Amino acid sequence: MKIDMVVGRDDFSRNLAKELEAEYVNVKLHIFPDNEIKPTLEIKTNDEIRGKDVLVVSRTDRFEPKPNDAIIELGLTVKNLSFLDADKIDILMPYMFYARQDESFQKGEPESFSIITGLYENWLGRFQKVRSLITMNSHLYGKEEDINDFFTKKIKPHDINSSGLFADYFKSKKLKNAVIISPGAREIAKELSEQLKIPYESLDKPRNHKTGEIKLEHPKINFKNRDVVIHDDLASSGGTIEETVDLVYETQPRNVYVALPHLLTEKGIERVCNLGVDVVTTDSLDSGKRYKRFTELSTVPLFSNYIRKL
Repeated sequence: MKIDMVVGRDDFSRNLAKELEAEYVNVKLHIFPDNEIKPTLEIKTNDEIRGKDVLVVSRTDRFEPKPNDAIIELGLTVKNLSFLDADKIDILMPYMFYARQDESFQKGEPESFSIITGLYENWLGRFQKVRSLITMNSHLYGKEEDINDFFTKKIKPHDINSSGLFADYFKSKKLKNAVIISPGAREIAKELSEQLKIPYESLDKPRNHKTGEIKLEHPKINFKNRDVVIHDDLASSGGTIEETVDLVYETQPRNVYVALPHLLTEKGIERVCNLGVDVVTTDSLDSGKRYKRFTELSTVPLFSNYIRKL
């Protein structure tokens, strides 16, 4: 895929533009007193956009997560690029907003993800300029009903895997007698297992949909004197990871690591990082320079390599 221009407003977007050898255009976000937003492309003339293949980066902050604002900002930016005669528009959303709300469990609940993807397709895809939306390890990754089931042919979704990033990281750790355990994210645990050539186990985690409480099954593997990698797709409150760590420590492991493609909130960070284990995540959400209690892997090479091969 040819990308002429990357549009964003952070270092992640700038670095991605460099990797893709593309022009970078910054977005200046103005917030009105009533909290309406106005994302403005920092260009000298409107002709700068005409005929370009543009990649729009949609990324939010894990310390002050505002996915709803990010969705509106994305829509306004994409429409603006379309009006300014961009040729093709692609969207990079490292963390896919609303993907974990893919079904309803109680009366009156919306099936939020299908509504959001319908919004994207009707709002962003109607001019036939938006050709793809690229994300990483969405909550639907590897499941029977995957992200493709929520889009029609207007926008093509690409849900890519971060296992290579984590595999390289853990190879450098020289793990001993290691095992991977995942509280529910079976497919990503399996893929990391294959890359590291170590066994894995995925735990069922039935949820009480009225209280939100999760009760994990006990693992079958004995972790005594073993290095254990707890691998899940995301942590929001951190409760599931905390319970998994407690289960692992019951059998006296050697070392425990937590590997998460997405670490979503400050509350989750506090809870996970206070467990006394090594935590590694990615830069799918922006952390700025405000937090150094976890290792953050750059996804820029992962996305740039994937985009070049499309």
